[in-house]
Amino acid sequence: MNRWFWLFCCLLGFFPREAPAEEGVIPGNQVLVSTEEMYRRWAKHRPEEVIAQGRKAVRYIQNNGESVFSEFNEPSKEEWWSDRPYFTPVMVMRCDEMRNVTHPVAQFYKILTQKGTVSKFVDVRGEHTFLELCQKLIRKSEPVWVKQYHYWPGTKEPVWMAVLGMPVPGTFYQIHLFYLTPEPDLERLNQLLLTNP
Repeated sequence: MNRWFWLFCCLLGFFPREAPAEEGVIPGNQVLVSTEEMYRRWAKHRPEEVIAQGRKAVRYIQNNGESVFSEFNEPSKEEWWSDRPYFTPVMVMRCDEMRNVTHPVAQFYKILTQKGTVSKFVDVRGEHTFLELCQKLIRKSEPVWVKQYHYWPGTKEPVWMAVLGMPVPGTFYQIHLFYLTPEPDLERLNQLLLTNP
């Protein structure tokens, strides 16, 4: 299937075919870089930063509730998507409904927040990444990493990434974040969750 179909179906959905006039160009949409260059740019970040960003978002949602969800829909919100596209956004989802609750790109919000969308997503390999993530989060109710091979804003071809899912205790919600790396080592990443509370 062609790249645009995969990008459209992708739960990331950050890479629109054309930028919305009212929001300007989505960062990462101006110049396409090679996979190697994207990994190089992401290398300045560490998985511990992704974990810390996730824990910060979980606390923020716990303390403020659903009223703050609109903040996670803003692509220009530095607090929840800094250094884009070379660091992760934070997205809220409901695994019990298999859908995103937030998405920072308006063109994809309506589609990706529909019930059942998460279970339909497949990465370039044909793997149901977010279905796997949700199944693990529902079963264990603790943070967990999975890996996927998919497009990212600004890349010419698919890239490997680790996807971090975290439950928001006391709610129906979970969050997910991303860490681009050429060889996602899930054992090591899951170990980091234990050493970075």
